[in-house]
This record gives sequence, structure tokens and C-alpha cells, in this order.
Amino acid sequence: MGIGTNLACRSGVYPDYLNIGELTTLANSIEVKFGLIMKIISDGGSANLDWAFGEVDSSIDQDIIKQAILAIDRQDTDVDGLTPPVGITILAASSDHLVVDLSNYNGKIEIGSEISFQLNYSSLLRSITSPFIIKVMK
Repeated sequence: MGIGTNLACRSGVYPDYLNIGELTTLANSIEVKFGLIMKIISDGGSANLDWAFGEVDSSIDQDIIKQAILAIDRQDTDVDGLTPPVGITILAASSDHLVVDLSNYNGKIEIGSEISFQLNYSSLLRSITSPFIIKVMK
């Protein structure tokens, strides 16, 4: 049906003439090669609104690291108020995902695993009022 990209959410690659032009070229070549007509060509989300919601990735290039993408985000909680378990580092957050570094974590993490974070008041308040968060009281 179409092709798309999601810029700025994790790596700080902002939409510009070069990378959007690359997407356009790719879409055109797919149409020609396969005889298709792309109904949708999406060049991202909020990052295209004058790049006001994009975050520049401030991480330094390093050796291979073990990362995980978590299904919690800025629309669910105050990410700045989350404290991960020892050995886990928050790398980035977008409106719909949290990316963490597990390189120094000694626990076992598999697809579908749960990770418990400590929350400050702001994180707790936003999580409790989010309709997307399942609340479990212990």
C-alpha cells in the first residue's frame, strides 16, 4: 500500500531534503520495478513539524551494546522521572517507545519480559491517569 520512515524518534536524524529525497527515490523505484502505485508515502510524524518534537541523540559512538525497545513512552508517563533497575540505562524516549541499554544488566530479559522502574511523583501521576497503562496494585 505504501512506504514510510520514522525520523528523529531515536537517532536524531531530522527530516531534510536529502533523506526525504531518498525516500521519494525509493518509492519511485519500487513503483517502477513492481508496477505499483504507492497510495501512501509517509515521511514521519511530529518531527516534521519544524522539528519541534525531535530529540538529538547525545549518545557517544561505542562498541556494540545490548538494547531493548519498551512499550512505554512519553504519552504514558514522565520518562524523566523513571529510575531503571541497576545496570539498565535509558537511552532515549519518543512518544511511543522507550529505548534502554541492557549491556550492564545482570538479569535475564527476553521478548515479552517486564522491567520494573521506580517512579517519581510526576511519573506516577501520569501513569495512573494514562488510559493505556494497566494498573496493578500490590
